[in-house]
Amino acid sequence: MKFYANQNTAIVPPGECCTESFLVAYAGETEEEVLNFRSYLFSKVARFLLLQAVASQDITKRRFLFVPDLGVYDHRISDEELVQLFGLSDIDWQYIDSHISETDEVK
Repeated sequence: MKFYANQNTAIVPPGECCTESFLVAYAGETEEEVLNFRSYLFSKVARFLLLQAVASQDITKRRFLFVPDLGVYDHRISDEELVQLFGLSDIDWQYIDSHISETDEVK
């Protein structure tokens, strides 16, 4: 299943709002910070954690309970960085890598 990709996610400028039909995943101070967060959200590790709470295409705020907020998004986040940060073993990473497909996200 492809829950989110470039086609169904958006970065909107300051001052714009959306209806409850859309989920606001992050509101940053700069576009660069938002793009850095997006690199985290599109990582295989974050998508794997999200899928642990998803049973359908219904993606609500509650579904992100296993996806931790890293707090600071001052650089692009890579899976390699997340593997180290979360202390994942080679076996853990191989499992995630084999079950989560690449995205069309440009990092």
